[in-house]
Amino acid sequence: MLKKSLILLSLASSVMAQIPFGDTPYVIDLSSSERDNYIYEKDSYGRLQNSQWYELTWYKLQTDFKIDIDKYIEFYNGQTFNEAKINYYSQFDFSKEERFHLTDTRPLREWGFLNHPPLLEKLDNLSKFSKNYHQIDYKNLNHRFFTESFNKKMDKVSKSELSFGNKIEVLENTNSYQRKLSLIKNAKDEILMSSLSFVCDSSVKVLVSELIKAKNRGVEVYAMDDSMMSKLLGHSECPKRLKKAGVQFIRANDFWRHEGRTVYHHKKLIIDGEIAIVGGQNQLNADNLSMGTDFKNKDIDILIEGPMVTDIAIGFLKDWQYFKKKKTRPIRDHKRRIVRYTGKDIHNLSHKLSMYETKRDEERLLQKRGQEYYREILNDSDRRMKGVCRFIQQSPYENQRNIGEAYLLALDNTKNYLGIMDPIRTDTYYPSVFKDAPFIEKLDSFKMFNKLHFKVKSLQERGLPVDFITTGTDMTGNEIIDFKNQEIRKLLEDYDLSEKKRNKKIKKKVKSIDKWNDYFGVAHFNNLINDYAKYDTTNVWLHLSFLHSKVFYFDRILSSIGSYNFQHNATDHSYENTILCLDEQLNKELDEVFVRDMANSVPLKFNKIK
Repeated sequence: MLKKSLILLSLASSVMAQIPFGDTPYVIDLSSSERDNYIYEKDSYGRLQNSQWYELTWYKLQTDFKIDIDKYIEFYNGQTFNEAKINYYSQFDFSKEERFHLTDTRPLREWGFLNHPPLLEKLDNLSKFSKNYHQIDYKNLNHRFFTESFNKKMDKVSKSELSFGNKIEVLENTNSYQRKLSLIKNAKDEILMSSLSFVCDSSVKVLVSELIKAKNRGVEVYAMDDSMMSKLLGHSECPKRLKKAGVQFIRANDFWRHEGRTVYHHKKLIIDGEIAIVGGQNQLNADNLSMGTDFKNKDIDILIEGPMVTDIAIGFLKDWQYFKKKKTRPIRDHKRRIVRYTGKDIHNLSHKLSMYETKRDEERLLQKRGQEYYREILNDSDRRMKGVCRFIQQSPYENQRNIGEAYLLALDNTKNYLGIMDPIRTDTYYPSVFKDAPFIEKLDSFKMFNKLHFKVKSLQERGLPVDFITTGTDMTGNEIIDFKNQEIRKLLEDYDLSEKKRNKKIKKKVKSIDKWNDYFGVAHFNNLINDYAKYDTTNVWLHLSFLHSKVFYFDRILSSIGSYNFQHNATDHSYENTILCLDEQLNKELDEVFVRDMANSVPLKFNKIK
């Protein structure tokens, strides 16, 4: 039992021992008397797991303890929280087979593999946590990112342009879902929405109902997902509901084109042409209901108001038109020239696309976008970091690798720091893809991935400070883990099953979770160790949840947030998008997210590999 003290597991003796908090002065016990009734037992990783684990709300369990940051830093002889944490984990060996540090003690399962309770509140005084996150004086900063020449070159390689005065807001986890619901409820004229898939779980059913209500009150609603991935995973129920209600719904079907395995990975919501949300979040409970540290998806979306919304809408409509044309019959004139396509919504969407293109031209006249204003904006220290952004859309029928080209240019001009958030590191460089790559990848392309891989490697070899935040040991199975956890909870509520049958089914699902973690985890950790952890100035951070965010942060000046994974399917094939912004307020929000995510991660630093 746990009674005002923390039970930890001694690996040396393989017995359970009570260690008073006096021996760990950085942990403060806030637990209620309810915890006196809890029974803890070892899980498959040797951590202490509550016997009612699947019945409980995990992020609420995390509030039972608090960490004293100053005492933690002192206890592990650090100048910052990150340094103190690295000091702790660096003394232990790391098991390559089991993929965790061979520490003297194991924590509670609700702490992941952290040696402290997760930090749940937003942080201030970021330099106390990371030496890389000192304050920046953007007004008096000189950098290539502020030059006209750099941004004109970025226009060319990214097939995009800067717009000015955009208002940007970071939306983490369930906050994005709640904002999407609110925007849909208040939409007046038009909703454009896309996701990799619409998984018909509890949160998506609510969202689908709101889309149908919007349609019924006269709002034009258009939605898209990826055909192959949705069908393979059996996610057709909610799209069928939308179609039956009269919502215009289309499934992108380019999987076997553009060198194969092309996935429609855009995640967009555009309301009335005035406000948009883009980023990494798909439509499923693992994103929509996540609290960030509760072993669902830790993710980021961006809310945008301003001229960049026009670019996002144009991107959606061009994709819609492209996929719709594949399903319709062309009508030709007497010279066999295509004059139009069958299908009423094709004509309607062409008209909408024309309207947005006209709006973009009007924004240029109003000095809200365009190269002719770059010098003036970028030379003005009061304006150059206020919503100076571009939206980059990678649609392979038009631009197959333009986000990668934009990243290469940004990396070429990165001098002081690189921050990366990326879910699963399954890719590395293969000297010969056909001979050396995993079987499923042998006929695939790694052209852009390899360029980005070697560009980042060159920065690491130069000694550039890099923080790479990714997914930890028992969450590498990605969203599948949350699906399995939900299935276990349902089984516990199924009293029609006998206890014996229920326990047997639960045990099978728990084993399945371990198998999925192993399936993705082996390559993930091999690549992290071989490609990143070996560099002294690179810190790899293993988040306790499934880290689903996709972020590149160049010198903490230029930020990129979107759908683009650092993985070859994204870099070389798929439909992706990202925003690339110069915005001081966005950077302040992103700074805090980076530092908090590192605080809730285990550093991949160790004594030696076993």
